[in-house]
Amino acid sequence: MYAIIGLPGDITDEQCCLELLEQHSSFIPGFSTILPKTIVISLICPEKEFRQGLAILPGYLDYRNPK
Repeated sequence: MYAIIGLPGDITDEQCCLELLEQHSSFIPGFSTILPKTIVISLICPEKEFRQGLAILPGYLDYRNPK
């Protein structure tokens, strides 16, 4: 199972993954997708790691797309 998350603003999927890795030591293993500006998050990792990684995303996405 997986979740597809759309990215705001002008960020690319590559930028998103690199910034998350640099800023939070979080790595989002990727899947190829034909959908632009998206990241795919696997739901097959251990629950604790999934929750920790998912908790980072809202703050990061808000930072990348200030209102």
